Amino acid sequence: MGKISKAMKIVPRSLKNLEKLTEEVGEATTRAEKALQRADRTAQNADKTAATANKAASKVKKTGTGAGSGGSKRTGKYPTTYKRPSGYRKGVRDQVWAQAEAGAKDGKVRDPLTKQVMSKDEPWDMGHKPGHEFRKHQASAAERGIGRKQFLDEHNDPSHYWPELPSSNRSHQGEDHTDDYFGP
Repeated sequence: MGKISKAMKIVPRSLKNLEKLTEEVGEATTRAEKALQRADRTAQNADKTAATANKAASKVKKTGTGAGSGGSKRTGKYPTTYKRPSGYRKGVRDQVWAQAEAGAKDGKVRDPLTKQVMSKDEPWDMGHKPGHEFRKHQASAAERGIGRKQFLDEHNDPSHYWPELPSSNRSHQGEDHTDDYFGP
């Protein structure tokens, strides 16, 4: 009887250990799947960037023009309907800051390029998130033929912006340099 009672004590502990290990394996599998998805997205973005670079190089070879010389459809002149607005509607800057605070793990807003902690009371720019740059929005609006009101509504969408230090925003280093536009 001693061996059986000893085994009856060991089996539940072993089952608990097995359940814990199974749970840990499941969590590790989930983390690995997410890492693979991120790697796939990174590879897809690299492919898009390479394709864009090849397309631009091919155009320069064929025509002798590049994006800087008016050869890109994104750099042409657009009707005044799509000119850059002089500012943002009341409350948009506050919403952008609040979203950045809410999205920060420690509640501190950081410049996306330098990771420097920012203060709402210090100068900061409304930086376009990658894929939402003004030139892309302008081209998309012209292609869709939308009116000025809709253009301004889209321009004032806080989800397209994040706080940036003026030096980071004006350096254009954090921009998506492809023609991919993630807005409407």
